[in-house]
Amino acid sequence: MKVAEYKLIDAYGRRMIDAEKPLKAKLIEGVWYVSGTLWCSDGKGTRTNDPGACLGGVAQIKLRQRDGKVLSIFHGK
Repeated sequence: MKVAEYKLIDAYGRRMIDAEKPLKAKLIEGVWYVSGTLWCSDGKGTRTNDPGACLGGVAQIKLRQRDGKVLSIFHGK
């Protein structure tokens, strides 16, 4: 997670990545898939991550488990 967070901050800035925490990680066949959490206003002054209430995207990165090599990195819209 630390390698993924470092690479995402390097690419998109600390402010953006901090706003997408917690980061979620899943290991599939030797590849770590790490993505941010999409947060948006629920219209009542609080934040929600309800997929039906949010528009936008999150930072995502794929890292090889063996050596931490970045296989892909992008930010959705």
